[in-house]
Amino acid sequence: MELRPIRLHVAGDVTPEEKLLTQTPIQREELAKQILASVAWIYRYWLPYRQATSERTIVTTFQRDHPKIGRNDPCPCGSGKKYKKCCGITGILH
Repeated sequence: MELRPIRLHVAGDVTPEEKLLTQTPIQREELAKQILASVAWIYRYWLPYRQATSERTIVTTFQRDHPKIGRNDPCPCGSGKKYKKCCGITGILH
């Protein structure tokens, strides 16, 4: 199957040989009937690419081992300060 029926039905830049294929209403109707098969062919042609892309885009949700430390929570280093005033500034626990 090819894309010719779709292209001839909508394209304005056809060769003189291709223009002969669409001169009569019967010829245009035959081309219109072939469009459905062309669309099915396009769908089947791109199916492996769509499947490969969908497998690649499946992302698992990030799961933390420990609860996230909020900026106003006590610092886990034990200083008694808020996290944002202690280790939250540098990003390194001391």
